[in-house]
Amino acid sequence: MATVQMKVSLLHVRPTIWRRIRVPSSISLGDLHEVLQIAMGWSGGHLHQFVIDGEPLGEPGEFFDEVSPEEKATKLDALIKKKRFGYDYDFGDGWEHDIEIEQVDSLDANLVPMCVAGERSCPPEDCGGPGGYAQLRTLAAKWQPRVAKKTARARAKPAND
Repeated sequence: MATVQMKVSLLHVRPTIWRRIRVPSSISLGDLHEVLQIAMGWSGGHLHQFVIDGEPLGEPGEFFDEVSPEEKATKLDALIKKKRFGYDYDFGDGWEHDIEIEQVDSLDANLVPMCVAGERSCPPEDCGGPGGYAQLRTLAAKWQPRVAKKTARARAKPAND
């Protein structure tokens, strides 16, 4: 067993949203799914699948929080040499993640899965995927100056006694 450091990047979103996580190599992909949900900020309310060499690993479960038998049986150890694989979440919105294995070290006996770095918040659930998120960011940028002006005016008004 070993400690695996990986970088998880959300694809088709600019600027890139990413997390660096460290997990034991003995972790199952079913458990890695849970780690990814927490690290990325997803709520787990949608179907998911791992993609290995361009092919889905097994069939997605019928229920949102279900982990497939293949995910339960497959350990990260089996993927270390591949260096890269995918994780898809919310098939309606189409969130695709690239998982790159950056480093493999000797096992830290006290290691619990952890997020050690990252940038930017994950998009909100059900916002329409990368395209919907881009529109949401455009609207937010458009309205932010207006909200800031109103807030500044409200703060500048003298309090009524």
